[in-house]
Amino acid sequence: FIILLYLFYFIADEIVLEHNNKFDLFAFKNLATITSDGTTKVMEAFTFFGSTFFIFPAYIVLVIFFFFIRKIKRMALDTAMVGLAGSGLLFLLKDIFRRNRPLDPLVYATGYSLPICHSFSSFTFFGLMASLIWQTKFINVWKLILSIVCFLLGAIIASSPVCLHCD
Repeated sequence: FIILLYLFYFIADEIVLEHNNKFDLFAFKNLATITSDGTTKVMEAFTFFGSTFFIFPAYIVLVIFFFFIRKIKRMALDTAMVGLAGSGLLFLLKDIFRRNRPLDPLVYATGYSLPICHSFSSFTFFGLMASLIWQTKFINVWKLILSIVCFLLGAIIASSPVCLHCD
């Protein structure tokens, strides 16, 4: 946790406080070799799964599932709190950093860019999903496989805004 916190501080200091866009330029330059209409469409599809159009209804479905179907009120409350606390923290950090988006996005995006909503939201949601998977009665091998799938989905969704030059 301390290492990740330090890494976040380093990124925030370099990119936001010192207005350094070298990382953006480095990422965009290296991604240029694989950027095409096809990869842009694929990344747009993955980006959807980190958007509020997917994340918000997904949290609602999970809360309803735990509250009404499984009748586990505590899990429903915990899931709702993860979604609300994550969203609150995300928008608080956006308001603190106020970093503008890159000038040449491949798709339209609004608001500030750091922290990246899709990255933050997807890792929060799919991290929650991985945690929920470990609380099931699945065989440990399946828990591990499904957790890795959740992590990979979160990572692809998190990287999609960078590939699209909008964060």
